Amino acid sequence: MIEGIEAARAALAGGRPALLWRRQVADTETPVAAALKLVEPGRGDFVLESVEGGSVRGRHSMIGLAPDLVFRATGNEAAINDRWLTDRESFRPCARPALEALRDLVARCRMDVPAELPRALACLVGYFSYETVGLVERLDRPPENPVGVPDMMFVRPTVILIFDRLADTLFLVAPVWPNADGSGDVDAASDRIDAVAARLATAALPPPVRTGHDQVALTPVLPAGRYATMVGAAKDYIAAGDIFQVVLAQRFTTPFTLPPFELYRALRRINPSPFLYHLDLPGFALTGSSP
Repeated sequence: MIEGIEAARAALAGGRPALLWRRQVADTETPVAAALKLVEPGRGDFVLESVEGGSVRGRHSMIGLAPDLVFRATGNEAAINDRWLTDRESFRPCARPALEALRDLVARCRMDVPAELPRALACLVGYFSYETVGLVERLDRPPENPVGVPDMMFVRPTVILIFDRLADTLFLVAPVWPNADGSGDVDAASDRIDAVAARLATAALPPPVRTGHDQVALTPVLPAGRYATMVGAAKDYIAAGDIFQVVLAQRFTTPFTLPPFELYRALRRINPSPFLYHLDLPGFALTGSSP
């Protein structure tokens, strides 16, 4: 049964977004199994999980599906595609600088969350790269981006799955956004929930990925000795009292031929952490386990 329909109609009549949802027992379903059934590569779907204290899984896990909007920015130039479901090339430049444009989008995506739903709910998910700091601090920008991805990217899912592991419950949630005339398509949102629930119940898990056991060769991008020099400089700054903490990163590359989600599955087993994330974005995937 879809819940929240009447409240959604009332909110939309007032020009406000709303949420529809369906809850079901999920004692035989897991976030990984659901993601294997539902996530489509490159569409902008995502998985968010958490492990507390390195040993206790967090109560909630989240899967976002089928974004209807994608926001991206490089430097101070931003673009948005609010036709993502039907036209992935339809990006239009934002008139305002990147952070202001993002703030506008965040304001548009805010909504009241009904008390029946978990607090772990997000209607806009994405990332900021290191270069984004240059929008608020004076920071030298590298002359080129060797990775070739935007400085920031955010997606707005049309269906969100929230697993409550304590209650063995799955919430399937669909946001409904006001149209230009203030209306919103409640029936379409309800249909999206039902379609995902049906696929979750009937889709078979893909066959296991067969891999060899060859040693992975990681190639550092920094020249030999450069990272040690950076560490030495950081220690000098700490001793001088100029800084008290610094995170020094270096990038490694290696060929990876498996589906990106397989890397996420390996990370969550090897290094369970408070921040587990997998964003299957257009043209690339962002996967991590931090710290």
